[in-house]
Amino acid sequence: MALRLTLKKAAAAALAPALFATAAFFANPVQAEDGPALWKLSDEDSNIYLFGTVHLLKPDTVWRSDKITTAFKGSETVYFEAAVEETPQSEMIAIIQPYALNPAGVTFSNRFSPEDFSKIKELSGGLGIPEAALKQFDSLRPWFIGLNLTVQNYVQNGFDPESGVDKLLFNEAKAASKDVKYLESVETQIKIFGTLSSENENAYFIEMLEQLGESSTLLNNLVTNWASGKPEEVGALMNEAMQATPDLAKVALYDRNENWAEQIDELMKGSGDIFIAVGAGHLAGKNSVQELLEAKGYKVVRQ
Repeated sequence: MALRLTLKKAAAAALAPALFATAAFFANPVQAEDGPALWKLSDEDSNIYLFGTVHLLKPDTVWRSDKITTAFKGSETVYFEAAVEETPQSEMIAIIQPYALNPAGVTFSNRFSPEDFSKIKELSGGLGIPEAALKQFDSLRPWFIGLNLTVQNYVQNGFDPESGVDKLLFNEAKAASKDVKYLESVETQIKIFGTLSSENENAYFIEMLEQLGESSTLLNNLVTNWASGKPEEVGALMNEAMQATPDLAKVALYDRNENWAEQIDELMKGSGDIFIAVGAGHLAGKNSVQELLEAKGYKVVRQ
């Protein structure tokens, strides 16, 4: 969830779904009474808004609020995590392929010890994935299979990348001719998983299988708390979910938060109104972006 890796209908080679046309900033969006949390830091000539997003949502999720709409409309520049929506599919595949495919002589099955692979077969069988299907994974690395299975589970439970907040805000920003910028590259995001050690990658995959049956429940709980403006609960759920893979939490969440806080510090030296939309997990819990900015002396005010 912390990553903006939108797999359209969980297809392995479709991390960059085609853009769809929008005419304007949706004229009459359904408004939430209060909605998700929004933060602001300001100086004499700058206003930067921090908004946590959810990358996959059920189409009927109500999340917009007047404060979010006003902040977004009033910002000349909008920052997202990475240029997922703007990267052509052929280019996206070229970026992913070196990190998603096993090298010569390595297969999915022989990446694991016999004991761990027996556990994988048992867990997969419980999820309705037959042992024969595991053989079809042999050319792919565990992180890539795990991410796809997770997103596929979300999609099967009604969550849709096309309804994700980032997707909608990106299209609206483009339609309004806003200046769209990014905090990192697509390859930087892919490398978070693609450069994991074998030990950490295998641990992530097994943990993913163990939690897969409950993943949609977790996302439902996260979305409920996010849409209700409860970042503390979002942070607690995120921290609990990532306890089993602390090395992944470091590179996927905490290191990136530090990088983004540094960038925001630089942006504050400029002027104008900026809206920053990143995964809600980055704005919740310990070492959140707001916490790191406050350590730099900024006053980050919830709106």
